[in-house]
Amino acid sequence: MKEPVVVNYYRRMRVQRVFPLTVDLQASEALNGRVQVRPIIPGAFVTPGIREVELGPQGSTLRFSVTPMAWGRLPHGRISLFQNGRHAGNVPLPMKGVRQLDTWLFLYSDSGGYPATSRSHGRCIPNPGQSRGQSTSADWRKGRREVACDYGA
Repeated sequence: MKEPVVVNYYRRMRVQRVFPLTVDLQASEALNGRVQVRPIIPGAFVTPGIREVELGPQGSTLRFSVTPMAWGRLPHGRISLFQNGRHAGNVPLPMKGVRQLDTWLFLYSDSGGYPATSRSHGRCIPNPGQSRGQSTSADWRKGRREVACDYGA
């Protein structure tokens, strides 16, 4: 027998990006008839705010869109289920909104102070106009992936 409620979602989401949240409902003795599903995620914008469905023997799948607006832990995220106007239960949703800046800072510190692309994607070329191991901001704005390397010196 399947679980009456199965929720698929992302635990880590980038701030101000849209992520899917799906709720699969199966009819059971405890959950049948008309059911309302309300995702409550403080610090995130969820659409639609509430969905109502009549559960049949085949069950139902409901889709929501989640856009985190805050970074860090999103406390007390949950799916609230209502059956015939009464609260039937909650499904906890531990979530976290993350910023891309945190990733860039980690990559920058992990690379020894060089831009992260200089080791993995960049092509090392000698550039007499710059000190070794640096590139200009104009190079990054123009999309150039060529950076000056220190060649281990």
